[in-house]
Amino acid sequence: MRYILVLFICFNTFLFANILDEKVKIYDIEFKKIKEKNIFYDAFKFKLKNISKDTILKLELTIYFKDKNGINIFEDSIFPITEQSHHLKPNYIFEMQENEYFLIKGIPSEWDRKNYEIKITDILIKNNINFNIYTTNNYLEKLYGGYYKNLSPKEKKSFIYNYELMRRITQQVLTRVARVNIPRDLRVSRTNVIEFKLHPNGDMTDFRFLKKSGYYVLDDTTKETIEYAYSLYPRPVKTVLVKFNIFFDLENSYNIFIK
Repeated sequence: MRYILVLFICFNTFLFANILDEKVKIYDIEFKKIKEKNIFYDAFKFKLKNISKDTILKLELTIYFKDKNGINIFEDSIFPITEQSHHLKPNYIFEMQENEYFLIKGIPSEWDRKNYEIKITDILIKNNINFNIYTTNNYLEKLYGGYYKNLSPKEKKSFIYNYELMRRITQQVLTRVARVNIPRDLRVSRTNVIEFKLHPNGDMTDFRFLKKSGYYVLDDTTKETIEYAYSLYPRPVKTVLVKFNIFFDLENSYNIFIK
């Protein structure tokens, strides 16, 4: 039996990077060294306050580490708020516990410890109608390259809309598949990137990994997820290339999500 997912959706606005800082206040930032398995790592904690009128469903922060001349020499991204965890309502505050930190590995010794910058690089909000949507122009340009850059403004809006719809369907399937496949004691942070073609008749072909996680169980979970999810996607007018970046954040918490 084939199950059909019917989605009734409406949306109004797309939020782009120039207004991100109006959504969240980042403060009480603290860096320190933490010893783990006889190795010292840089770690940091902070508070977030939602200063907008929207509920935040997902948030990505990127920390840029600079040398004494103020030049970026390293960066790392963290996800304090995900769709699988708590959401941040208007005026609500995200605060880490006393001994809770995000570990950051691989920071060069040239980092000037007082010289860094934290930016909001992705955010998903719940808007005032029925559809939760946010995918940045910069992110899709990075993921799709010239294909996305060459779209017209109208085509980009349609692309973002359909990409977000497929991503949310895939996230629902991924959550169920990962719960069965991935051992709870696997404490790693990995990503994989995949692509495939989706055809007007609903078929999926040419699945491949652009980047593997280094763990068979994680890559197999991604592949199995797509094999279940693609039949639920909206059918395109013509064959399209679909790409997803899947994050397995199992080291600091148990968050598995798609960008």
